[in-house]
Order: sequence, then C-alpha cells, then structure tokens
Amino acid sequence: MKPITTKIKKIGNSKGVIIPKKMLQEQELSEDIILTPVEGGVLISSVKEYSMDDLITLEKQKLDENNYLKMAENEIHTLNERELKSYAKETDEFNDFDVID
Repeated sequence: MKPITTKIKKIGNSKGVIIPKKMLQEQELSEDIILTPVEGGVLISSVKEYSMDDLITLEKQKLDENNYLKMAENEIHTLNERELKSYAKETDEFNDFDVID
C-alpha cells in the first residue's frame, strides 16, 4: 500500500489520526501500538506479545544461527590451512627444479 495523506483530528480533549482499515490489516497493527518519535515525524508500530514458547523458539534460532556462523568460520579457517599446506607442498616441489636462464 502506498503512503497516504490524512489530517490530525480532534478526538475529545486529544488529537488523533484515523488509520484506514486496509492499512491496519496489511501492516498487522493491533490495538496496542508503539509511537516512536523520529526525525520529521512519528513511527507507529505494533506491540507484539510473545508466549514463552515463542521466546524459547526465538532463542533457539539465535543459538542455531550463532552455531552456524561459528561452523562457517571454522570451515573457512580449515580451508585456509589446507590451501597453505597445498601451497607449501607446491612450493617445495617447485624448489626441487633447477631454474635455467
């Protein structure tokens, strides 16, 4: 959905903005929202409530991601060691030859 232009309206002793139903649905905004001041305006975002199972799942995902990154780093390190050994072996073999000018 494209940005829309609307007006701030008086609602009782306060002021507010009406957010179109379609935008609420597309952005999955609930009744509880967070208003965050940003340069030039206000950011509106949903308050997401997590169950204990959701939090445990999120933590497991973080652990899995960290383990995956560590495994990838170890693999890169291992590859570098193999490359160095291979290069050293090639260099040693090359040194066995006499260079003729």
